[in-house]
Amino acid sequence: IPVFSDRKTFDEEAYGTGFEGKAVSVAASRFASLLREDDVVVLNPGHRPAIEFSGHDLKALATRPSS
Repeated sequence: IPVFSDRKTFDEEAYGTGFEGKAVSVAASRFASLLREDDVVVLNPGHRPAIEFSGHDLKALATRPSS
């Protein structure tokens, strides 16, 4: 599942696809709640090296108490 760190990065990576300007922000906890444990989330997939997270890891991060 591709996710983007910010709207600017989304628009850069979506350039030419017709999706520019159509990013939707979602709260991290809400996004994590929609994931299955075995989902793979790729942060800014057009950048290399790609950073991948498992649904399991993101759920754990989203539910841990903030310090």
